Amino acid sequence: MARRLPSINIDEAPAGFTPVCPHCDRELPGVVRQELDEGFGKAYVWMCGNCRKVLGMSHRKGFWMG
Repeated sequence: MARRLPSINIDEAPAGFTPVCPHCDRELPGVVRQELDEGFGKAYVWMCGNCRKVLGMSHRKGFWMG
């Protein structure tokens, strides 16, 4: 039998809310994106604009790849 996970509420950020970088603890008004040279699709590294440490990575396949 499949196990059911508890649901998670996702709320909108309140007006004036600014996230904080988990590395430098400074307010994060925006992020820096760098595209990686990827053979298939597009890959990005997302970084803090203050300390330039990596916040995450993402990869998007082309629409024709499914």
